[in-house]
Amino acid sequence: PDNGVIIIDSKAPMTHYKNAIMADSEIEKTEALKKHANSMLTYAQDLGKKDYAQATGRKTPDMVIMYVPNIAVYLAAIEARPNLIKEAWSNKVQISPPEAVYPVLKSIMLSWQQKKLYDNAAEIQKQTRIIHDRVKIFYGHVSGIGKALISAKKAFNKSASSWDSRVVPAFRKIEEMGIADTIDWGERCDTETGQVRIPWFFRIPCWQPFEGDNGGATDNGVTADTIRVVYWTPQDNDPVMAYITDAIMNDDTNSDVEDTLNKLIEYYETYYETYGRSVELTVITGSGLVLDPISARADAVRIAEEIDPFMVWGGPALTTAFGDELMARGIACFACGLGGTAEDYVERHPNGWSLTMSAEQASILVAEYVGKRLAGYNAVHAGDSSMHDQERVFGNVYEGSGENAETTSEMFEDALGSYGVELVESISYNLDPATMQETATNTIAKLKASGVTSVLLQADPVAPRDFTREATAQGYFPEWIVAGSVLVDTNVFARTYDQEQWANAFGLSTLGTPVERGDQGSINLYEWFHGEEAAAADTLPIIDPYPGLFYSILSATGPNLTMENFADVMLNFAPTTRGVTVPSISYGYTGRWPEHLEPDYRGIDDITEIWWDADAVGEDDLGVSASGMYRHVNGGERFLLGEFPEAETEVFNPENSVTAYQQTPEAEASPYYEPLSSSANN
Repeated sequence: PDNGVIIIDSKAPMTHYKNAIMADSEIEKTEALKKHANSMLTYAQDLGKKDYAQATGRKTPDMVIMYVPNIAVYLAAIEARPNLIKEAWSNKVQISPPEAVYPVLKSIMLSWQQKKLYDNAAEIQKQTRIIHDRVKIFYGHVSGIGKALISAKKAFNKSASSWDSRVVPAFRKIEEMGIADTIDWGERCDTETGQVRIPWFFRIPCWQPFEGDNGGATDNGVTADTIRVVYWTPQDNDPVMAYITDAIMNDDTNSDVEDTLNKLIEYYETYYETYGRSVELTVITGSGLVLDPISARADAVRIAEEIDPFMVWGGPALTTAFGDELMARGIACFACGLGGTAEDYVERHPNGWSLTMSAEQASILVAEYVGKRLAGYNAVHAGDSSMHDQERVFGNVYEGSGENAETTSEMFEDALGSYGVELVESISYNLDPATMQETATNTIAKLKASGVTSVLLQADPVAPRDFTREATAQGYFPEWIVAGSVLVDTNVFARTYDQEQWANAFGLSTLGTPVERGDQGSINLYEWFHGEEAAAADTLPIIDPYPGLFYSILSATGPNLTMENFADVMLNFAPTTRGVTVPSISYGYTGRWPEHLEPDYRGIDDITEIWWDADAVGEDDLGVSASGMYRHVNGGERFLLGEFPEAETEVFNPENSVTAYQQTPEAEASPYYEPLSSSANN
């Protein structure tokens, strides 16, 4: 307004930086970089003395942007002179690399749009300084910034999530300077909190309702109106899956699952921004068993050639063939089967993603727990009192059907070894209902003969039933340690195990501490929105994370929906809020995992400590009230890698644990909202 201008000076000094690149020794390079930083400051001081308003005859903000055209030049100056940004700002000069110029310009533009330039000048200066301070922190996460003289790309990628979590929120704050009340956020947004009107603490922020051209067919499986998504489900009569679901009397059919998924989509599209598109869901039933790689690969080929979706959700749980074939054909998938190594996911970028932590991630977390809290202490929680005076002797039992099972087992042993822990037995078994009893007999005999006091269990959810029954038959009562087992940490499955044995079970769980029915959670939110129980009520908590994560990322991706853009948001999104009722999820570079495991393409990062209380009464995961409940230590306190205390575990203490919260913890409480009708969607 009023013919105003922004001054951007693009003549940043480069001479000494070039000298540093050409230096013959580290001493010469260091000296040249110091001169480079000093020359940047001198130039900024000179800029600050100029009266641009008088020179141009036009209004300008009381600041100058000093544009540095190359990120490596910027990094080198900050490394040599850490206070450079602050010193330049004291002269009302913002030194800005390409990545920071846009937020500064956008902030001023938005303020000018409201003709409040001079009213908001102080706030603009404050916010732009925050942006630049955070840019400095953002790049400061990278060690050895001097290496950026050779390559800045790795440094930028490694800090990507810091950019989103620190710089972007500050920019949103600038947007709210007199701008937010000019936007029609629609019925789905609570403008007081800036979040969607869902009664859940972990609900997403509001996104401005989209109007205009979304770009149409931006990628395979995408049109102006639809996004094709495939959900893979096993056969209703698959004997391996029946072995699991029959144990807990889950009678959901594939038809029930399809109905529930479509109604979940209706719910998410009411509250999440989809930029004029709706998910077109196709449910594919597997042509073979969940452990058959040949039929799994055939299913993937069929999906690719006949449907060509944007993304696939789920896959055969006991083979990598399905996901491998899809990704080789350029089709992305969430949790398409057993995953590979971290390097495999990088090579498959942007197509491979998982909702849970990898086997290696789980292994190093369990190893830390064992090394810090169990090893070196006596087996005081064993059912056999003669073991109470013995230092723990560990054995590992793991499901070995997958292609990567042996490699994962070796990684686990190495991780334990880093804490000085050795396994006297490491026994694999195959998930085969026909041979499970024989397997259990032989496994328990080996553990007992080797003097194992503490069994680390990395199992499917049904096998512990056979192992524990056989242990009782052989008069063997060790400690049972839940160590990264899928669904073994659920009450519904644990009630099927031998209770005399499971009374001595404790360990780790990725699940959140439950809240009694009627308050939050996927089941409660479904019933809140639809006013009825889901057709696949037993399976709902397992399938809801697929659309939940998908729509969260879709809203942040914007109308130009490509898998590359979707993946960029995934890798750069800040970790989800940490609590006790849900796990925290992140992707990309967050520093939560060792360097060789990042970028992280897996989801859940944290874990909690549990123990089995055979006498506790409450509802299980399917709403059945009976005896036997897991207790969550310290109210469900959760740990990231490196956070376990070096002290003996505090399990089997009812005073410091909960089975479930009667109401959502105050720190995670949410306002209540009446549900919108689906007609209020995009």
